[in-house]
Amino acid sequence: MNPSKDELLQQYCQLSDDELLSIWNKNTLTEYAHAVLSEVIVSRGINTTKYQESGKSEPESGMINAGPLVTLTTYFKAIEAHILRTRLEAEDIPAYVFDEHIITANWFLAPMMGGVRVQVPQAFLPQARKILQDMESGLGSIEDDE
Repeated sequence: MNPSKDELLQQYCQLSDDELLSIWNKNTLTEYAHAVLSEVIVSRGINTTKYQESGKSEPESGMINAGPLVTLTTYFKAIEAHILRTRLEAEDIPAYVFDEHIITANWFLAPMMGGVRVQVPQAFLPQARKILQDMESGLGSIEDDE
């Protein structure tokens, strides 16, 4: 049985910043556990893009608090959510996809659940909205030569 969000939060809150970043860098968590870990990291103001396993004992100073995760948009197909997620990550905006497995396994629940959510830290929301708007307008799309 998978632990609940409260259980994960309790476990992660007991860890030091270095321990959290070590878990983050291993990239072995389930998507759900990774999202909860992300919330804890963001709430502590740790910037994971500037801290990689490079022998540092502490993250760089001056880390910003990016705020809680907020929903940028939703899709009924997980692949569309992942396309947006990868586009955001290409611009150094942390992005996460939620509910994709439930929706994929039980697609008929998609309307009731609101679809597959793409979430970003609140501090990145304005930049993420601009990228989403550009994608929806076709800016940056590849034209067919024919």
